[in-house]
Amino acid sequence: MTDSVAVVEYGSHTFRAGLAYNFPSDQEPRLVVPAAVRSIPPDGTAEQSAGGSQQNGRVLSEASQESVPVVEHGRITYWPGLEALLHYTLYQQLGWQIGEEGSVIMPEPLFTPRADREQLTQLAFEEFNMTGFFLCDQPVLSLYSVGKITGTVVDLGHCKTDISVIAEGQVNYHSTKRLLYGGADLDKLMASLLEQRGVKCGDPQRLKELCARASSPLSSSEDAAAGEVHTLPDGQSITIQGEGQQLAQALLNPSLLGKDLSDLPSATVTQIMQHPDGPTRKAFAENILLCGGGSCIPDLGTTFVTELQSVSPPSLQPAMCPCPDYMPEHTLKYSSWMGAAILSKMVFQQNQHITKLDYEEAGPMVVHKKCC
Repeated sequence: MTDSVAVVEYGSHTFRAGLAYNFPSDQEPRLVVPAAVRSIPPDGTAEQSAGGSQQNGRVLSEASQESVPVVEHGRITYWPGLEALLHYTLYQQLGWQIGEEGSVIMPEPLFTPRADREQLTQLAFEEFNMTGFFLCDQPVLSLYSVGKITGTVVDLGHCKTDISVIAEGQVNYHSTKRLLYGGADLDKLMASLLEQRGVKCGDPQRLKELCARASSPLSSSEDAAAGEVHTLPDGQSITIQGEGQQLAQALLNPSLLGKDLSDLPSATVTQIMQHPDGPTRKAFAENILLCGGGSCIPDLGTTFVTELQSVSPPSLQPAMCPCPDYMPEHTLKYSSWMGAAILSKMVFQQNQHITKLDYEEAGPMVVHKKCC
């Protein structure tokens, strides 16, 4: 049955999807598109973006002034847009046929309201005629991607940063914290730092991805003095003089972004220390997973662990979870998607998912029983 299971994940920045049967594979997730849609006139005269698809009067779109975000801070804010993205993904990209639908496993952001879980389940069976559906917490799946069931997950997202402690595959919500900052704030900081030098950048997000890195103060000074030239896809060349290191510093210390928040290492240790059991706290500290888009910054993990050690009590010895060699290079960036692909092989083979019969008997509320 796993050959018809799709892994679909929604985020504030991108919508990710692929198939589970051939995983692990460097080609998965095969679809990563902006989590946004835009309106088109009823006569359909508007130009569709490359790879765009019309569905219910909407088309997929690269982020633009006309685009409508589907997800904000991990919460679905535009349900018609989500339905359009799902239709485009499942039928046009993953090869589903009307009347021959498969199953879906979907990573679930922390703090998803009960009503949203029920609405997702209703969409699955009433709008998309799925044969099976399953939801699972994103941080739990992220740990699965590196072969762990206990640890601390620090997810550096586009609009939020989540710190979660996981014990035996279960989220400890009393020790979980969401910080409202992320990659989007670094984009603004990148633009601001360049403007201070009189440089205007048309694509600060792309430039951030090219130049952001964590390093020692000595190497930062040398790099800033020498400068680095980066060329954007539109042909614009910009010299970077230390802004890349400042972005990494801001990601670990949001006060540099003007946020009234403690630094990320201290916040992580605080969440770990809230657990009452000493041996369990030790396990949380020794299995820390830094994931999400922000984890792609070179040397950020090393810097993060060093700062964790400086603020941890002697009883804790913070260490990062290594990524298995057999996993794709981009595992940490898409860790919850990867974990869902792994879990799907067990969930659907062992009939632990929500079936059509389950839905017909209990309705949308069955999700709270089968996906708890």
